[in-house]
Amino acid sequence: MAYDVDDPFLASTLSLSDMRAWNQEPHNPRLLAENGIKFALTTHGLKSNKSFSSNLMKAIENGLSKQKALEALTTTPAALLGKSDVLGTLKTGSYANFLITDGDIFEKKTKLYENWVQGTANVIANMNTTDIDGDYNFKLTGSDYKLTISGSVSKPTAKLESDNKTLGTKMSYSDDWVNRTFKTADSTKKEFIRIVANASTNNSLNGKAILPNGNELSFYANKNKTEDSDKKGEQKES
Repeated sequence: MAYDVDDPFLASTLSLSDMRAWNQEPHNPRLLAENGIKFALTTHGLKSNKSFSSNLMKAIENGLSKQKALEALTTTPAALLGKSDVLGTLKTGSYANFLITDGDIFEKKTKLYENWVQGTANVIANMNTTDIDGDYNFKLTGSDYKLTISGSVSKPTAKLESDNKTLGTKMSYSDDWVNRTFKTADSTKKEFIRIVANASTNNSLNGKAILPNGNELSFYANKNKTEDSDKKGEQKES
């Protein structure tokens, strides 16, 4: 975390060495790799293990190659422990320790599905569940709505907006079916609309809407197309 130099008292207590350390530490793994020094990455000394991932991503953003990062997490620590025969790689005779993800392990948007430890699977999220995260637009009873879904493969949550207002909504998602109940835009009435839709594709939701009076309407929500800001090969300027 950057120092708050807007605070004159704190700024006066900072030393040049502190500022230099904050600025240059993310480059250290790259410098070690460029100079042929083997190193392993661990959580030792961290105030919170949760910061390990963000620190690693910062080191990669500052020039550490993904290959060297992977080595520092697998083959190198195994070699330092003298356990290269059973740790660090997947081969006959090794412990079955590995991760299953939906993409590059070092990409911020990559989802973790399973963590296998010595052949036992720890399921983080069902990989057979269709990922429907994203923003959807739909029209119902003359009103325009924007639906934002996140965490669909693990713990789904939804946010619904209409006419610049956020509407209360509850959502469940199982076996590619979305069930959602939300309040109508008229805040003076305690009326709800229920949506039942299939998500067999990740580009749309198709089903029916049940209105407060019991009438049923066809329901269709189209997923907005977004450009991935973390395109492959895109380099951040240091």
